[in-house]
Amino acid sequence: MQIFSQIVLGEWLRSFLKTFFVLFTIVFVGNIVSEFLRDAASVEDIFQNFILEVPQWMGKVVPISCLGASLFSIYKLKMTNALISLFSLGQTRKDFVLVIVSAAFFVVLIEFFIGGYIHPLSRILRKDWIQKSSHFRGHKKGGLRTRTMSSGLIWYKSKNYFAHFSYYDRAMKKLNKLSIFYFSKNGLLNKIIRADSAEHFKGETWRAVKVVIYSFMDKKRFPEIKRFDDFLLTLSEDPSNFENIESDVHELDVWELKKYVQKVEKLGIDASEFKVLFYEKFSTPLICFIFSVMPLSGIFNPSRRGHSIGKTVIFLVVFTFAFWFMYSSTLTLGSNGKMTPIVGAFGVPVICLIYVLIMAMKNRNLTE
Repeated sequence: MQIFSQIVLGEWLRSFLKTFFVLFTIVFVGNIVSEFLRDAASVEDIFQNFILEVPQWMGKVVPISCLGASLFSIYKLKMTNALISLFSLGQTRKDFVLVIVSAAFFVVLIEFFIGGYIHPLSRILRKDWIQKSSHFRGHKKGGLRTRTMSSGLIWYKSKNYFAHFSYYDRAMKKLNKLSIFYFSKNGLLNKIIRADSAEHFKGETWRAVKVVIYSFMDKKRFPEIKRFDDFLLTLSEDPSNFENIESDVHELDVWELKKYVQKVEKLGIDASEFKVLFYEKFSTPLICFIFSVMPLSGIFNPSRRGHSIGKTVIFLVVFTFAFWFMYSSTLTLGSNGKMTPIVGAFGVPVICLIYVLIMAMKNRNLTE
């Protein structure tokens, strides 16, 4: 059994690494060439930017590599008659499946760690690096310097104050649960303005409701408190400055993102976009597993007749494009609220999983 596992696992890992290398090379060349054509930065900056973007590509490269690993390893074992030889020596198809499932489970854990922790960290590092880099002009974006906290608050620094809010409604151009903190020239907190919401009025003027203003907080006495049902605020920002602030949500690791989603839901706000982002942290590793076991039906026909490398490659390309097209579409529908977020994230993978289970049940008598 040990020799059997080494043969099957070794061939699967070799196929995985070869597929990964080919896909990674395609991504690398495409990214580097496009940046050189833009002529937006130095060679050093271009390579550094690519390294920081690698975790983002892993969500596509690793699942496809799992599919390629199973397809090409089974093809190789068939072409060398190794598959028939292994089965004739007493090894079962069930043994073969268990080896691949074990390898797939290991890849699932790696992909979950990359998507849940490494990718958010890389986005933080990349944003900080771009802000400090004077050469990577093509990737600098205007807007506020913000930081999203797991408490559900989005913080940003303006010219003469700090502020945070819970959510920005793009459709209504409204900030929810807004707080503004003003500091004196001595660096002491001297004024706080809190509002349930602030809707854009015109220019840099915002109409706030249920406002509480705390003044003279840097004095050696109790602050002055004023309340208003309706109040016009002057902010240094207009709606265009808040358009892309939600991108900071991508910088939260998987469990901080869960807390953020729960916080947004408690505010009575539609959190579909953030739920899909959270569910995607789990659906991508699931896809890795499904792609690893989907081609295993090929072991029930160990003969090499009717099989060619061309058919294997064509299947890999066609299936990959079809799957990611449908998967991306359901993610978009889930984010837009046109589909339940959990269905948007898991719908297509679960359909593929059902197919795998049907094939397993169909061939269950051959697994022993």
